[in-house]
Amino acid sequence: LTFRQIAVLCLPLAALVLTVLGGIYTGWLTAVEAGAAGAALGVTAWGMNVLRFAPGTTGYPQHDHVADGQEELYVVLSGTLLLSVDGAEHPMGAGDMVRMGPETVRHFRTADSPAVLLVIGNAPGEAYDPNRAPGG
Repeated sequence: LTFRQIAVLCLPLAALVLTVLGGIYTGWLTAVEAGAAGAALGVTAWGMNVLRFAPGTTGYPQHDHVADGQEELYVVLSGTLLLSVDGAEHPMGAGDMVRMGPETVRHFRTADSPAVLLVIGNAPGEAYDPNRAPGG
């Protein structure tokens, strides 16, 4: 299967996640809403969140996960996001996915349309701990 085919297979799950969430809460920025999708579905093996980006979001925090060793998989569920890695910006559209290692510094922003992003993460070889301190 290609990445795009896998992403298409994930879309029904994304619809379920968005339906089950119900209790979307406002995250650290008013332009981004975050839903603890993993907790809503009873997932305990990894962290899973759905982030909804408003049009023109630029303040999503640039970050890495060196401190906690977490890898993250990002899957764009709808819209277009611009992913910055090592000073280069990469457009990502619905169905696109990318894995980020703990040392990779990344940042997302949107242009003039909203986007929805599924984020799945955990530190390899470790039990998932939802209270683990976020990376640097």
